[in-house]
Amino acid sequence: MEILQAKSVNKVFYRPAPVEEHSVVGKIRGWFSPPKQQFKVIDDVSLAVKKGEFVGLLGTNGSGKTTLLKLLTGILQADSGQLNVLGHHPVKERKAYTQKIGAVFGQKSLLWWNVAIIESFQLYAAIYKLSRSEASQRIEELSNLLGLESLLTSPPKKLSLGQRMKAEVAASLLHRPELIFLDEPTIALDPVSRLNLMNFLLQLNREHGTTIIMTSHNMADVHHYCQRSVIMNAGRVIYDGRTSELLSYEHFKILEIKTLSALDEQLLAGFEYELVEDNYYRIKTSNDQAKETLSRLAFQPQVADVSISPPSLDHAIHHFMTSVRE
Repeated sequence: MEILQAKSVNKVFYRPAPVEEHSVVGKIRGWFSPPKQQFKVIDDVSLAVKKGEFVGLLGTNGSGKTTLLKLLTGILQADSGQLNVLGHHPVKERKAYTQKIGAVFGQKSLLWWNVAIIESFQLYAAIYKLSRSEASQRIEELSNLLGLESLLTSPPKKLSLGQRMKAEVAASLLHRPELIFLDEPTIALDPVSRLNLMNFLLQLNREHGTTIIMTSHNMADVHHYCQRSVIMNAGRVIYDGRTSELLSYEHFKILEIKTLSALDEQLLAGFEYELVEDNYYRIKTSNDQAKETLSRLAFQPQVADVSISPPSLDHAIHHFMTSVRE
């Protein structure tokens, strides 16, 4: 069942245009009524999301990802097109709509900076009209799941970025939203905090059927957690499909070889390779030649370990976006 439908959505922003008038009168006119030029941040975007999906929204900086999230959450209003999320128009029915969604924008905090986290939680519980017992139960449940029990009496200003981000996610989930929007939730997190947060989101998605739409520049997160990827470029959707299928756009594999001693240069002739460290080689080979390359190198007496793997999602997306631009 589709819970989000966007059809031919457009959004235009305006920015100052260069003033070409050199006369005094023209310059004065430019001060009081500066010329503007428009540019499309969202360009004819259509998108449908089913209940229970975990979607990665990808693209370079300035591609329109965050603006699209703001349109879907009702923070911004589209200039044209149709939006229907969970049976609501995000702007026109904002009050009812926000009772059903959660949102975390990495650059804007949900929590009051100088106030204990639990007080922020209690305020949000009151906004969402949770009973006192229901709010206490929900705060306890989320605190246990996210490891926030010892932090509830601390204000956000005294927390690390990873702790604060987990508290942000907890605040957005107090009212049990059906759909959650996350804008770069793992930005600047250490590896342990990042994995804990992403595993929690995966558990939420699988066990409770919560639909998640997440922007990220961390392709490892996208590869392991998002079944579906939507790639944006210059305000348009240029790919919408399974994340695993993106890897098919790269036609090579990576052969990693650890040796007891250096490999003979003649053996490596004709290969594109990188010496990662002493006696550790990373060799790029085409899919067609992967088997031949493996048989040629893997059985050398100085070879201690061999692994072969597809290219990373970063390479696949880079290749895909380059081919689209061309």
